[in-house]
Amino acid sequence: MTSVLSAYQDHIQTITLCRPDKKNALTISMYQQLAQHLNDAASDPGVRVVMLCGAGGNFTAGNDLQEFLTTELSEGSILDFLSVLSQFPKPIVTIAEGVAIGIGTTILLHSDLIFCAENTRLQLPFARLGLVPEAGSSLLLPQQVGYAKAAEWLLLGEPFTAQQALDAGLINTIAPPSNIHKLALTAAKHLAQVPPEAVQASKELLKEPMKKQVSTTIQQEASVFAQRLKSQECKQAITAFFERAR
Repeated sequence: MTSVLSAYQDHIQTITLCRPDKKNALTISMYQQLAQHLNDAASDPGVRVVMLCGAGGNFTAGNDLQEFLTTELSEGSILDFLSVLSQFPKPIVTIAEGVAIGIGTTILLHSDLIFCAENTRLQLPFARLGLVPEAGSSLLLPQQVGYAKAAEWLLLGEPFTAQQALDAGLINTIAPPSNIHKLALTAAKHLAQVPPEAVQASKELLKEPMKKQVSTTIQQEASVFAQRLKSQECKQAITAFFERAR
């Protein structure tokens, strides 16, 4: 089943998480599809900008916890996606709306222009679920918003608003949900008209100082994450989450 859609127009590849009945919660299959779409976009000279968004008024509710509990996870699938995302050579414009939980927030750390709807609820609930940060967020988030705010968001795991994300410097723009896609597309079209080799060279220079550290951190986080996922503490926390959701 295809739950990640991809469409091309005007040098822009739009990749849409499309599992609206589950608020676009990510499965292993979706991670594989995302990695493939990003690899295709990276190698296609016609693609100058990638736009990431979610269907049904949400970005993503994060990982599908039910699958995490019942499936022997292929860690490689997630790591492949994170590797492609963190090293992606072309600009990424991301639209966050509705819920942007877990990976829905950490993806923003690898995006270049981030547009948030006013109704977006962001959250990094890893510790609350007995887990640890992922996607390099333990390195990138304190660098971007400062240690104090990163510790608050990662250790307490409370939701925060688009306005709080903007004030902390995590995102670029907030707007009403009815206007957010139009704003992001306008920016993506403008970006696609800038000389592409210069844009990619500029992104490379921006990312280069942290490149090796990001790669190492993603691997370290994944190792601890996998251990935590098997822990009794994590299993109890996730079970409690589902009981509260009933």
